[in-house]
Amino acid sequence: YYHSETGRIQADSLLRLHHPNFSLQELLTMENYWIDITAPSVSEMKVISKIFRIHPLSTEDILSQETREKCDVFRSYLFVCYRAFVHDGHVLKPVGFYNIIHKRSILTFHFSHVPQLQHVYQRVEQMQEYIVVAPDWINYAILDVITDQFAPLIHQIEADVDAIDDPAMLLQVQDDETEMVLRIGSCRKRVMQMLRLLGTKADVVRALIKRLDDMAAINSVAASSTLNSNEGDKIFPDVALYLGDVQDHLITMLQNLSHYETVLARAHSNYLAQISIKLSQTSNSTNYVIGRLTVFATILLPMNLVTGLWGMNVKVPGKDYDDLLYFFWIVSSLAVFAIGAFTLARRFQFF
Repeated sequence: YYHSETGRIQADSLLRLHHPNFSLQELLTMENYWIDITAPSVSEMKVISKIFRIHPLSTEDILSQETREKCDVFRSYLFVCYRAFVHDGHVLKPVGFYNIIHKRSILTFHFSHVPQLQHVYQRVEQMQEYIVVAPDWINYAILDVITDQFAPLIHQIEADVDAIDDPAMLLQVQDDETEMVLRIGSCRKRVMQMLRLLGTKADVVRALIKRLDDMAAINSVAASSTLNSNEGDKIFPDVALYLGDVQDHLITMLQNLSHYETVLARAHSNYLAQISIKLSQTSNSTNYVIGRLTVFATILLPMNLVTGLWGMNVKVPGKDYDDLLYFFWIVSSLAVFAIGAFTLARRFQFF
């Protein structure tokens, strides 16, 4: 539980909230308080839904940990589903935030401890002296902190993309092609994870801005007079403008990620094409050597056949002559055959 007058109060459950100066009923009747609930059970959700008149559809989405990001409008509150993430090794594990925004309070639900809330608390405590920390503004602060969480990862992806793109564009195939291909695949995987987590956030923020503008158009006069009389010199923030800034950040990040995916896809195809060209060159060189060896083998085969015939243990021509005439005739004929065969092979470009 958080309120500017009480600060932060922690308890095991909603019914055990305790403050020395305020009862639970007084805490729940204050203006602009925030209750953050971690991993509620089914029985706890029934009690909370009854106290704050939460629609059964919202209760079902919270308990089932609905993964689709959305902004639903109910009779007395807005229901916003928004996803953050936590690092699970090298994988970004989605964590759902479920915000129920009443006029006088905001309830947030999540099912794991996330570091983003600490930043939200710090921002709320810093700004409460200057503006009215209304439920809509707290909801904006949560969405903004979650969105800013993606910026360092996108900067890291940008650096990795630049390191991958340069050697691919300069046609520099490294010695270890497998390592570069794995780097490209790993970077594309991270880009797809980011696109999956950021893909629908801009639509949620856009829908939330529209709902707030519609509500402001209906209640602007009454809300302005009430806040001016109760809050002294504090101002009521135009939450739609704040959310517009979040939307701009989201659109910029999505455009950057789309560009990175295009660059990585091009680098991937270029690098694979270079490897294919390198393999083709090696294959052509091997085929050339094998072709020359084939020509030599083709020429030497008939010569081996002739010498084999003359080496048989039978009567052959020249055996009865005690000189080397037949030997030189055989050697000469083989030499003439080899020269003629090589000449024909070169003429017909067999090698």
